[in-house]
Amino acid sequence: MNSPKRSACSIAGPWCRKILLILSLCAARYAAAQPLTRIEGTAFDSVAGRPFAGALVTARGTSRSVFTDAQGRFQLDSLPYGRYRLDLNTPALDSLGLGALSSDIVADAAITHATIALPAFETIARRLCGSAPPAVGSQTIILGVVHDARSGRVLPDANVEYVGSDLLTASTPVNRPLSVQQRTWTGKAESGDDGTFALCGLPEGVPIEVSASKQSLSMGTIQLTLAAHSIVKQELWLAPLEDETSVGIVRGTVTDAESNRPIADVQVVVAGAEPVRTNGQGQFIIARTPLGTREIEFKRIGVEPVRRHVNIRAGRTSAVDIAIRRLALLETVRIDAVSHRQRLILDMERRRELKLGYFADSTELLRYPSFQEAIRMASGKSSVCAIYIDGAKKLDDMVLQDYKPHMIAQLEIQTNFTPIEYQQKKLCPVLFLWTKLGLP
Repeated sequence: MNSPKRSACSIAGPWCRKILLILSLCAARYAAAQPLTRIEGTAFDSVAGRPFAGALVTARGTSRSVFTDAQGRFQLDSLPYGRYRLDLNTPALDSLGLGALSSDIVADAAITHATIALPAFETIARRLCGSAPPAVGSQTIILGVVHDARSGRVLPDANVEYVGSDLLTASTPVNRPLSVQQRTWTGKAESGDDGTFALCGLPEGVPIEVSASKQSLSMGTIQLTLAAHSIVKQELWLAPLEDETSVGIVRGTVTDAESNRPIADVQVVVAGAEPVRTNGQGQFIIARTPLGTREIEFKRIGVEPVRRHVNIRAGRTSAVDIAIRRLALLETVRIDAVSHRQRLILDMERRRELKLGYFADSTELLRYPSFQEAIRMASGKSSVCAIYIDGAKKLDDMVLQDYKPHMIAQLEIQTNFTPIEYQQKKLCPVLFLWTKLGLP
């Protein structure tokens, strides 16, 4: 039987153990005598102009970490003198895709002061968008990643674009009316090898339409309105245009924003799916929804309509819980507002001004022998998947025989920018005929 191994000290005798004890005591005394520092600092969000509250600050390479208070202040105690890298993590940074912030410091005093700050918007904009400073009124950025809604893989070389418009007032000589012009905002970006993209120079406070595509993959159009000097993270999920077999599920709950009680009978519409209504518990489920990033709308009499967007993936259930506000009940008053039909026409005119889709009036239609030929030339296909005349859906294209070009005020064909209430289960051309009799 092998005898157990003995250390050199156990062989040499008690004097060796005494030496080891003396060395350990010296090491302990040295550690106790080593000066310690307290790191005090502030974490600040330069883009939002406010402190980072509730952010986690860690001294890298140590076990010391602490959360910032409401004023963004933090304190790390009893650290030996030396060089440290402080890491700051917060959901606000994760939402921007910026990861952690870091700051290198040298702790060589009893109290060491440190500041961890997100760079100013202009600094981030130059890093993401190039050296040219953004133009006035275009101080927002969208960062994102493009994915395949079926596999979840990132998609390189995807085209991402936006379009929007606002009114621009120009100065004029005294005693002359102001000059008001419509300004159109457009921009494009292409996703990199890791699927990431950056849309730069977007307008502040202007509703924009965002869409993305890659070959046969596409998504629904979503609307965003961005605040000034903001950086917004937006994931985009694409799906095949003609695939009706791959579907997802959307479910959620609608509650009152003030009382937190569920609201029943709210109509829920996901672009391309059959609308549903919430039950007595405010719950809804849409079992067969087209894949991709799509808009979802909540409507009910007496509440403010709300639109959001949802990422629908194959084999996944997407949850959308939302709180909406009831409209205040006022005494009977006279209300001057546009009718539903007028709103449809105004929306159509906005799409035409932004050059979203194909438009032709009665004069242009006279160049074609038939509506079918006009449709084929405009969409590249011999037919459309849905027809609406003055906003009302028609079941088949036979109805077109009842209309002649001189009766039409506007023909509109939409594919990528079809309004949410008219979007079909698959991305396909939709025909709108706006007759002269139907105009308000």
